Amino acid sequence: MSLIHIGSCWIYEAVDGLKILIIVLKCLCVSDDKCTSLCLFIMIVLHRCPFPGCTKTFFSHMSIGSHARVHQHDSELICAFNGCGRKFDKLCRLKQHMRCHTGERPYRCTVEGCNWAFSTSSRLCRHLQMHNGQKKWSCPFEGCSKLFTRAEHVKGHLVTHSSQRPFMCMNNGKIHFHLRTF
Repeated sequence: MSLIHIGSCWIYEAVDGLKILIIVLKCLCVSDDKCTSLCLFIMIVLHRCPFPGCTKTFFSHMSIGSHARVHQHDSELICAFNGCGRKFDKLCRLKQHMRCHTGERPYRCTVEGCNWAFSTSSRLCRHLQMHNGQKKWSCPFEGCSKLFTRAEHVKGHLVTHSSQRPFMCMNNGKIHFHLRTF
C-alpha cells in the first residue's frame, strides 16, 4: 500500500493478492492550498496474472482466462521473429501475429475503388460495415444524433458529453488527464 502526492494529485495504490487498486484524487481548484473538496476521483482495478514470473495486468478478470492459456503450451507457440518472443495459446493466433512482422495482408476489400487490405478476416468484415453504412450504435445522450459502427466507439464518444477526463498519464513528473488514451 502506498500513497503518493504529486502536484495537486494524491495517488493511492494497494495490492490485494492478484488485484491492484489504484485511486487518483485530483484537485482542479485554482489554488491547491485552499481546496475544500476533491474535484476528480478515478478508480482503476487491475487484475494480475497468477502465473509466477508473469507481470501482465488486465482491466477484467475474464481476460486472465484467455491469457492463462499462453502459459500452458510448449515453446512451439512462441513467435520466432527476432526480438519478439510473444507467446500464443493457439497456432492460428501465432500465424495471424506473424503477419504484423511480414506485413502480409491477405484479406482484400472487394468494393470497387477501395484498395484496403487486412491481416485478419474480422478486420475486413469490420471495414466492410463502413461501405455498407451499417451504423447500428447510437449515442444515448439527449440531443446527440451521432451513429457508430461499433459499441466501443459510443463509449469513447460519451466522454465528450462530460467534463471528466478519465485517462491519466505522467510526463516530466507531472500528471495530465485526457479524454482518450494515446
